[in-house]
Amino acid sequence: MIKQHYGVIVNCSSVRAFSGLAESAAYTSAKAGVNGLTYTLAIELAPFGIRVNAVAPAGTATSMVPLLGRTPEQVAQAQANPSPVTMTADQVARTVVFLANDESDMLNGQIVGVVRYRGDNTGNEVVPKDHARIG
Repeated sequence: MIKQHYGVIVNCSSVRAFSGLAESAAYTSAKAGVNGLTYTLAIELAPFGIRVNAVAPAGTATSMVPLLGRTPEQVAQAQANPSPVTMTADQVARTVVFLANDESDMLNGQIVGVVRYRGDNTGNEVVPKDHARIG
C-alpha cells in the first residue's frame, strides 16, 4: 500500500469497546485496543495515502453469539424470537464495503457504529439500554 501510495484498512471493533460488558474484560479491552490502533494508524499512514477506519457493530447474529455464556435452551429461544435490533453479518458488511471504497474517501481515523435502532409506534426511538451510541 505504501509503495502504491493508496490503500484502505477497515478494522473490526465493537460497541462494547465504548460500553463494556460484564464478564467480558478481555473482549472489551481488545476492541478498545482496535480503536486505538485505528486512530494511530490513520495518523501514521495518511501521508502515504492510506486510510484507516473501523466498524463497531452491535447485536450482530454470528456464530459467536451462542458462545456468550448461554445455555442451549437460551440459544434456541433467542433464535426463535430474534431481537428487532439484531443485525446480520451481511448488514455489517455493507458498512465495511462503504468504508473500503472511494465513496468514503473523506473518512480517515473514524470508528463507525453499526447499530440498528427502531422506533416504537409513537415515533420515538427505542434504544436498548445495553447498547451504546457511537458518534
